[in-house]
Amino acid sequence: SGRTGDTHMHFFCARVALAVLMTIPAAVAGAESAEKTQPADFAEQSQELERRIAEMAAVDPLQPDTLDARLDYARALHQAAAEDCLPYLDAAESQLAAVLAADANALLAWPDGPSDAMSLLQTVQNTRGQCAEDADQARTAFEASIVTGERAVAMLRDNWDFEEMAIAQFNIAFARRELGDVD
Repeated sequence: SGRTGDTHMHFFCARVALAVLMTIPAAVAGAESAEKTQPADFAEQSQELERRIAEMAAVDPLQPDTLDARLDYARALHQAAAEDCLPYLDAAESQLAAVLAADANALLAWPDGPSDAMSLLQTVQNTRGQCAEDADQARTAFEASIVTGERAVAMLRDNWDFEEMAIAQFNIAFARRELGDVD
């Protein structure tokens, strides 16, 4: 009976290995086609996201796909702002404001969206603090990041998104450290 179990286990492992090997070409092909369809630069990506948001918002500005596209656009804007320090942070916050202002009933089909948006807003605020031109602007941004982060942590905990919650907690600690709180 032990030998039969070993045979079944070897057969099972072989099937799993074969299934994994069969998915590799598809994954590579998918990655290659994704590379071909991605916009070449930030300006093209930005225009594409703006177009998508406008099209979907014309149908329903609060549908989950529209809100998700706004979140994607805010991420792209933040990434560009992090590289160049500041130029797109206002636009990123504007996209997030539209998501965070959505009525609770509109968010029933998109339960993780608000907490993800709040977490991203915290990251944007930390970036704003790092890129600030003077100490007062930095202090304001880091203090806002702490408040936003505390709200994000509560929302992420409620959604059981513990990985993102840990990141938000780290970002709170980062902001506090930047403000001189090293305890």
